[in-house]
Amino acid sequence: MDHFSDFSQILRTGYHQYAYMGKKAPVVLAGGAVVWRLDQGRVEVCLVHRPRYDDWSWPKGKLEAHESIVHCAVREVQEEIGLPIALGAFLGHTSYPLLNEGKKESKRRSTDKQTKHCFYWSARLLDPDSASARKAAIGPIRQPDPEEINQVLWLPLDHARHLLTQKADKAIADVFAQQISAGLLFSTTVLLTRHAKAEDRKNWIGQEADRPLTPVGASQAHALQKELAAYAPARLYSSPWLRCQQTMEPYSLSTGLSVTPLPSQTEDACAADPRRTWDGLQALLRDLSAQHESAAICMHRPVIGAMLDHLSDLCQDSATAREIPRKNPYLSPGQALVLALAPARLTAFEPQASPEGSLISSDDRDGSGDGDNSITIIDIYEVTPFVY
Repeated sequence: MDHFSDFSQILRTGYHQYAYMGKKAPVVLAGGAVVWRLDQGRVEVCLVHRPRYDDWSWPKGKLEAHESIVHCAVREVQEEIGLPIALGAFLGHTSYPLLNEGKKESKRRSTDKQTKHCFYWSARLLDPDSASARKAAIGPIRQPDPEEINQVLWLPLDHARHLLTQKADKAIADVFAQQISAGLLFSTTVLLTRHAKAEDRKNWIGQEADRPLTPVGASQAHALQKELAAYAPARLYSSPWLRCQQTMEPYSLSTGLSVTPLPSQTEDACAADPRRTWDGLQALLRDLSAQHESAAICMHRPVIGAMLDHLSDLCQDSATAREIPRKNPYLSPGQALVLALAPARLTAFEPQASPEGSLISSDDRDGSGDGDNSITIIDIYEVTPFVY
């Protein structure tokens, strides 16, 4: 299974080329999603039909100026299906010569000056209140164009896989099915965010808790809004120290969500009792998973570093654990680590032997059992605010 970090060089190249060459860039970046919903216990995913190519595909589209690939995915999907979404686990990447867009494999050309790289995430639908709250943060999104997309279908995953035109899109369906088995449908997204650039510690003569963001840091905090909005966190948390509070402030103001202070997550608290700091963070992560509420948590670099080994222990496998940053400073200022958390006791989500494709789950999934609320990280990746 691919990880988002595998494509960091492609993304850097694509961003750089687009900034200087626009639509003529050799590396063309695009974002899309497997949008899912439950209909009477049955998983359905969303496909779109493009009349220009007469093909069925996942909703997706090309990068525009001054946006990240995660913002691109959210914007393009809504512009194609007309429904707001929030991203979850990363699913994978496809690439092909741009001239082959919409062509069947047998009619494709092997060379082209431009290569399209499309990145896919799982995505859930947003309720109207959540979509309205994040509207200012995500920015303007166009209405669907019937000349680009003339049909939108919701289908069971196996039916959708059969209908998809391209083999590469079918492979994304297979990864999505694997993530369902890992607990994707019951997962919660949490963003652990390092505060934006603050005034230099050595030159600051005030109280450490009062050290503020620099003008550059304020720009990072402003840009972070769009990245957070791609995940539509329902709760905001932060160290009570000023630089963390200021990092969360733009998103808080634009959405109307309040920021809950976490005294156990300050640098001093962690230095005095790192175990207590981890216990507090773990309890919060478990609560968010149990309540199925997404969240963003702003933290300090030393605190993040002290938590990483504990987070590694929660990962579902060694491949996922390798995605945890290990080298100080771990994250750049304003950067976030996206965690897809699933209840650890979930077993595979299996289809019943019925033509409707209804789904069943174990007793543990419906809240019965002994009350164990342990969690597993099924995916982890970094997102960066796009400052220009």
